[in-house]
Amino acid sequence: MKKTKVVIDDMSFYVVGNDNPEYIKTLARKLDEKIKEVKGNNFRLNQTQALILASLNILDSSNRENDIETRAKNLSKDQEAVKKQLEELEKLKKEVELSKKSTSVLEKQLKQSNEELLGQKEENKSLSQNMNLKNSEINDLKEEIRKLENEKNKLSDKIYENQKEIIDLSRQIEILSNEN
Repeated sequence: MKKTKVVIDDMSFYVVGNDNPEYIKTLARKLDEKIKEVKGNNFRLNQTQALILASLNILDSSNRENDIETRAKNLSKDQEAVKKQLEELEKLKKEVELSKKSTSVLEKQLKQSNEELLGQKEENKSLSQNMNLKNSEINDLKEEIRKLENEKNKLSDKIYENQKEIIDLSRQIEILSNEN
């Protein structure tokens, strides 16, 4: 077991494990940056509140990335299915060409293969439409993430401005009360 010293939020910790020390230090550095970012954006928070908000932000980011990764995996599976069906369609086309050269029994098989081919094309069309819908969903989700991040930034700025205004008003009240 390796013992790695890290500093998070100006506190030293020793992490014991088999992981690469550089990896552990990188994780600690990222966590420290998130905590400082939260503290920088919300200077009135105590340490516990800042740690909780940083943890919440990290979990939110992780969950969003997991959701996107899951959707990407599902799209990848759909693409593989489409590829397999396209390969199957190519096989069926070759069988159709051979059946044209055979006897009447083979002509019946040709008819059947053509019907299967049409079914595969419809299924392929349906899968293509589904894949297009999923791509559109991904783009919509990316746009939604971008909008939410912009909204979050605007709200953070507004909170900051409101806090400054509260401080200014508190000072004015204090001045007025001292004058009385």
